[in-house]
Amino acid sequence: MLLRTMTAALMLVTMVACGDGSASEEQDEVVTDLEIVATDFAFQLSSSSVPAGPVGTILINEGKEPHQAGYYLLDEGVTFEDFMEAVLEDDSAIPQLASGGRQGHMRPLAGGEDGMRPAEELEAGSYAVLCSIRDPDTGKNHYELGMAAALEVD
Repeated sequence: MLLRTMTAALMLVTMVACGDGSASEEQDEVVTDLEIVATDFAFQLSSSSVPAGPVGTILINEGKEPHQAGYYLLDEGVTFEDFMEAVLEDDSAIPQLASGGRQGHMRPLAGGEDGMRPAEELEAGSYAVLCSIRDPDTGKNHYELGMAAALEVD
């Protein structure tokens, strides 16, 4: 909630700084913020798709465990379902199915923390959003426990 208020305040300050209450004409690109709510152990994305271009991440950790989020651009023809099935069998499949690697990353946040990552360029395609932190109780990565979500960038 605090981050949403801060984001709205930042937009207002930007509009006031332009002098006439409108956004600056120099701002050609629109930044899209994707809000991700993390719990133990699931992600809820504010949208399942965002436009290609600069995408900021707001991560809200409502869980007790630390969580993070990484964006993996899937190779052409690889579906999120295919990716997850292969990765759950053998996590060494990540580089073969998302050969571009991680396209963006939100640092780990402790339980109850919120954080914001500045916008990064995301190209069009299908993405897997994963929390790769290892759970000390089970020894599994959080994405193996359900912290994975599909994201389309159009």
